[in-house]
Amino acid sequence: MKIPTEPSEEAKKEASKYPNGYVYVIDSEYEGKEEAPPEVISGAWQVDENGRIVGSFIPNPNYRAKPQI
Repeated sequence: MKIPTEPSEEAKKEASKYPNGYVYVIDSEYEGKEEAPPEVISGAWQVDENGRIVGSFIPNPNYRAKPQI
């Protein structure tokens, strides 16, 4: 997994919806679904009280990337 150095524009837009929360980065196969198993979440960005991403990307140590075919 390549650890993102900067949040995407999409992640920044999502952050505005979740003040004091997190924006999770998940495998594309699960994007838009209601639930995703923990092993498909590559990590998260923390969101401040104003809905802005703060700090560095937090990798999920339990992430299991699907092998590329």
